[in-house]
Amino acid sequence: MVKHNKIYFRDTGILHSFLGINSIESLRTSPYRGFSFEGFVIESIIRNKDILPGIKNEYFFYRTAQGDEIDLLVKKDNKFTAYEIKTATSIHKNDLTGFMRCLDQLHLQSGTVIYSGKEEYSLDKRIKVLPVSKLLS
Repeated sequence: MVKHNKIYFRDTGILHSFLGINSIESLRTSPYRGFSFEGFVIESIIRNKDILPGIKNEYFFYRTAQGDEIDLLVKKDNKFTAYEIKTATSIHKNDLTGFMRCLDQLHLQSGTVIYSGKEEYSLDKRIKVLPVSKLLS
């Protein structure tokens, strides 16, 4: 495991301002689109999970020396929930080999992929795929 901090902008509007992204078209073609989407989804998950007073969640980014990663690990009551975030409109199992290796390394039974598509489905018994619209509703 590689130990280092990862900085996120919790307000993607500020990130877009810093990067000079001032239209949907400039966001769509920006090389930072993935980072922006990832930060937006992470902020949405944190905001939804921290809604109840007295509930203590911890949030982590996990990356191995080989470059495999989990975009967000949520720890609650010594249990971890793993999230992978993709801007793609379709997800295939071979897009997630690093994510699945991380699940194995951490002995996690399942993970969730949040993506830009429209359908909710399971890739297999371990991987659930959710559209970002489901997360926001």
